Amino acid sequence: MACVLRKFGVNAFARGLSEKYAGMSPLEVDVIRESTSKFGVDLSDYKVETLKGEDIASSDLILSFESSLKDKIIKRFPKAKGKVFTIGELLGENMEIPDLKGKSLEEFEEFIRNCFEIAKRIISRI
Repeated sequence: MACVLRKFGVNAFARGLSEKYAGMSPLEVDVIRESTSKFGVDLSDYKVETLKGEDIASSDLILSFESSLKDKIIKRFPKAKGKVFTIGELLGENMEIPDLKGKSLEEFEEFIRNCFEIAKRIISRI
């Protein structure tokens, strides 16, 4: 989502809470790059980084895909409370976006297609 928001001029970055995502297989990274490139999103320098306290401090808004992830962020970083929302909360919808790790090229392409629509709606709210 961050890469799509950046395409619209928003200063956004993506972080994970787990080191497991830093260990994505080369095939998974290739699937992500191939699917996003079809939509004009360049992820040639893509790498997953873990969320840090500095990220919390420097952010005005933190968006998570799922409420369980939001809760984990607040538990690990209490200063994030009031800054972190699910995308669904921001949009006033009951929306959860499932983890895409291990998904197919077609599933990533559908996700990226949806990200463009969701990103436009996010931008209208921030």
